[in-house]
Amino acid sequence: MTNFEWSAIVYARTYEVDFRFIAIPQGYTNDDIADIESYVLVSTRLAEKLPSQPRWSLYRNARQCVFGVTCMANELVDAAKSTDIDISNWATMTRDNCSCPLFLFVGYVCNDGKAIAPAFDQLQLSLFTPLYQYVVEQWFVKPYQESSRIAIRLPYTLQKWNIKGNSELNPKPLEPLINFKETGKIFFIPDDEKILKADIWNTIAKQPIEASLCFGLSRERDVLDSPLLIASLPINKEMIKEKTPVISHLQATQSTVQDDRETEQCRENPLSQNCIEEKKINDQDVIEYVKEVFQKTIESGKEAASKMLEKILNVSPRKENKQNDQPSELLKSQFVKKSSEQTDLPKKGKSTQLWDLD
Repeated sequence: MTNFEWSAIVYARTYEVDFRFIAIPQGYTNDDIADIESYVLVSTRLAEKLPSQPRWSLYRNARQCVFGVTCMANELVDAAKSTDIDISNWATMTRDNCSCPLFLFVGYVCNDGKAIAPAFDQLQLSLFTPLYQYVVEQWFVKPYQESSRIAIRLPYTLQKWNIKGNSELNPKPLEPLINFKETGKIFFIPDDEKILKADIWNTIAKQPIEASLCFGLSRERDVLDSPLLIASLPINKEMIKEKTPVISHLQATQSTVQDDRETEQCRENPLSQNCIEEKKINDQDVIEYVKEVFQKTIESGKEAASKMLEKILNVSPRKENKQNDQPSELLKSQFVKKSSEQTDLPKKGKSTQLWDLD
């Protein structure tokens, strides 16, 4: 049996403060954080798929070995019921100030690159439940407080496990998979292939090699631009794909913002050429858009007709006469009537002239 000392990583948000590394190992440098951050972030993508579907991650290189789980906070707390941990107030600390259910990544870290991680059949949420205490400790921190920007430093003495020996882990040859880092490829495994997943996990768990995996992801595109080498998805068969260039977290955020902006623009005008070509909208969006345009057209027509009617009613006859080269029929009749009246008046030395209006 082999013993290794482990520290922990907790990536989560609290009641008012957004996602950040709440807890990291003592001595962890910015380079160490950069090493692990991209693996943690990819495990949190499409978080709405997380309920009842935790994602298991294993990452190791020459300097460290990390394994953990990304899951819903309430499920992690519920798993504590099978332990002797006091969670009397934890159940009220799984939703933020907008009442949104929280998710998080919790994991253990060993600073020995030769460390052996637990076997696949040993993984369960209760193994990580004790780490939620660090979320609870920071729960009521305000965004303006300095503690919201400083991670808790944890020693490498949190856990000492009796890990299954090498022979019990039943390792499988991984030469093709190990070479993926150089070839720029990624190996996709069907989620239902439990035996294959266990074989791969157990092999990486014991071998001091540079490798990374995450089981339980939802979309292929979330993996292709990540540093992962192995991932499981809801697919029917194994496949190997070329990876897209890895981008920084900032670039990923900017790309997501741009995608969101383009999607919103497509909702506003789903019939634009770009939206049709990129298929960023569905039929329902088009139907809603047509309804909205039709309604706006009707309202605009009503408003224009109302303004025109108001303008007509407010125009005086003289002003109308001035604007037109020909007198109106009304003015003609008034002028003729007035001229007729003038012919009945006594002559005062001057003849009354009638204008020929025809």
